[in-house]
Amino acid sequence: MSPELLKRSRQVIVIGLMMVALGYLSDRPTYRIMEPSQTELRLIIRHSGVLIGACEVKTPDELKSLAPNMRQPMTCPREKSPLSFELWVDGEILHQSVVKPSGIHDDGVLALYRSFRLAAGKKEIELKVKDQAELAEFNLRLKQTLDLSRDSVVLVELTDKGIQFSQPGSKSGA
Repeated sequence: MSPELLKRSRQVIVIGLMMVALGYLSDRPTYRIMEPSQTELRLIIRHSGVLIGACEVKTPDELKSLAPNMRQPMTCPREKSPLSFELWVDGEILHQSVVKPSGIHDDGVLALYRSFRLAAGKKEIELKVKDQAELAEFNLRLKQTLDLSRDSVVLVELTDKGIQFSQPGSKSGA
C-alpha cells in the first residue's frame, strides 16, 4: 500500500469519526430550558423617570448677569428619582429592588430585566411601584390573577404608559 493511499484512508477514518460524533452531539444530550411543569415570568422595566425638583424661572436681573450664551429663561433639574418596586406572587415578595437612572448625572432611562421560574397554575401577581423617592407609599399598582400554563412566558412590563401583564392568548393591562 502506498504512503499516499494510507494517508488518505486515515483522513477518511478521522473525518468519518468526527462526523459521527458531531451527528450524535447535535441531537444528544437533550437540553431542556425549563422543567415541563414550570412557566417563566419576565419583569421588564423601561421608564423615563420623574425629575427631582421643579423648573426655576430666572428674573431679568439674573439673566443680565449671565453670559449671552447662558441666558435661558428657565433652569430645570436633570436628575431623576430612583424607582422602587416590589413584585409579589401569591402574597409573597418574589423580588424587590431600587432601579437607579442611567447616565452620568442620573438623568437617563431607568431600565431593568429579570427572569423568574414559577410553578404553572393559577397565580396572583402584583407589581407595586414608587417612581418618586419622596413618596411614602407605592403610587402605581397592578394586581391580576393569571392562569399560567406550563412551558409559557408571562411578561410584566412597566413603561411610561403604566404596568401591563401580557401572556400568550390574552390581553390585559392598566
